[in-house]
Amino acid sequence: MTGPAAANGSKFERDKPLSFYWKCLDDGWLNGLGLPAAPSAKVERARASILTEAAVVGRAEPHRWISYSRRKDFYAGQQRYRGIDYKYSTVPPAIDQLSDLGLLENDKKSPGNLGWQSRFRATPTLLESITLPLPVLHVPLELIRLKDKDRHLADYRDTAFTEAARRFLEEFNEALAATRVDLEAPDIVRDGDTLHSGELTLYPAMQTIHRVFNRERFTLGGRFYGPWWQQARKADRAYMTINDEPVAEPDYAQLHPRMLYAMAGACLEGDAYTLDGWKRLLVKKAFNILINAESYQAAVRAVVNEIGGVGARQKAKQLIAELKRRHRPIERYFHSGKGLRLQRQDSDMAERVMKKMLAEGVVVLPIHDSFVTPERYEERVREEMDAAFCSVFPRSISKGYEQMVPHMAGVVGFVLPLPDQGDLFPKPVRVPGVEVSSWRGGHIPPGLRAGVIYEIQRRNLRQVDLARLVGLSRPQLTNALRGRFGVGACAAEKLKAFVLEEAATV
Repeated sequence: MTGPAAANGSKFERDKPLSFYWKCLDDGWLNGLGLPAAPSAKVERARASILTEAAVVGRAEPHRWISYSRRKDFYAGQQRYRGIDYKYSTVPPAIDQLSDLGLLENDKKSPGNLGWQSRFRATPTLLESITLPLPVLHVPLELIRLKDKDRHLADYRDTAFTEAARRFLEEFNEALAATRVDLEAPDIVRDGDTLHSGELTLYPAMQTIHRVFNRERFTLGGRFYGPWWQQARKADRAYMTINDEPVAEPDYAQLHPRMLYAMAGACLEGDAYTLDGWKRLLVKKAFNILINAESYQAAVRAVVNEIGGVGARQKAKQLIAELKRRHRPIERYFHSGKGLRLQRQDSDMAERVMKKMLAEGVVVLPIHDSFVTPERYEERVREEMDAAFCSVFPRSISKGYEQMVPHMAGVVGFVLPLPDQGDLFPKPVRVPGVEVSSWRGGHIPPGLRAGVIYEIQRRNLRQVDLARLVGLSRPQLTNALRGRFGVGACAAEKLKAFVLEEAATV
């Protein structure tokens, strides 16, 4: 925690950590503040960073505090993330000086005050000195971030993985910088360089994306963070535009439950978060607590905090027990700390989708389990999302076809109909039932591939006709039928429907 506001848990009231990411394109505005000469160039740059950040936050949210540390060891290893000017010898002295000049309100905490950091914010004097909007950029120095168990940024040595991940983010952020992303929701108020929606303040200059890994391990976490639209309400995001085009937001429904079921070789039936007698939102929170907690007792404590009130502990135990009964196939993953490993997998899936779409000249905006995309590319993005899921869980089970074909259970295979000129096809073509029931995307199984080719010939179609029908380009379909590339789940379902439209079961 960084102050009283952090203690109450409101995301609208938490102190912002001093980042050193805000840079002014023209520091001429500092000349009117009457600053004394700085003892060194480092101190001068640090002072400019502190004042710029105070001004940006203060103009948008005058009540908001910015937290910083007065402990020397806090600054060790931070240069990777905040630059060479972010040091114990520059930051606290600069804030003290600016406070003495009446430009900052400085709330210093005494040593040993555990859980609380010192903090500052712009004074009216500083804010009144700014007569025009400041031309600022938000420039994070490190795109691959590693946090320790206390969620503090930790230094690390680069590897082939971190260098490759950073290169992709640099490429993606370059494309993003050339992309116009805007928001015109009904209740949004535009104030200079900020957007306000009720208590929520958004900073459109924050457009750079980075990845965050956890507990000093690159196998945990890895999700994409940073851009302003991730902080926007989902309802507001529907009013975003990308290069002036309307957007859609395809998502992975119940992503982590489905990932766990795929890992267990089972199929999720119905809504993972529906339990009789319990509110769905509470069940969803409890489920996520169960897959993130390291022990049963930790899970109970966290669910108790969510429920609150008299009898919360007994209710928490009851809810956890019912969730375990409801999700028996994946019970072994509960209170095992699995959540951060799932995040590494889902972040790799997100990276794949971003790469695939960027290769096609389309920038999609990641929001953990969804993507904001130009509306006309929604189905294409869904294809890549499905393909990404199948690339991680190639043996995931779908019962979609058991619902489409009610007599699917026990079916050995499907026999495709003979054409009118049956002498041209002396042997009936069969498609194995196991291929139909288990294939959700990826490379087309041999029997299904033969069935697709057969049905194209039988119906006297061109490949381009089928490609349009299933939502692929002709080259994509051609490559899939040659076994070179796979397809996403949406195209897979349509291909199976095409093949089995007139088939008989055996």
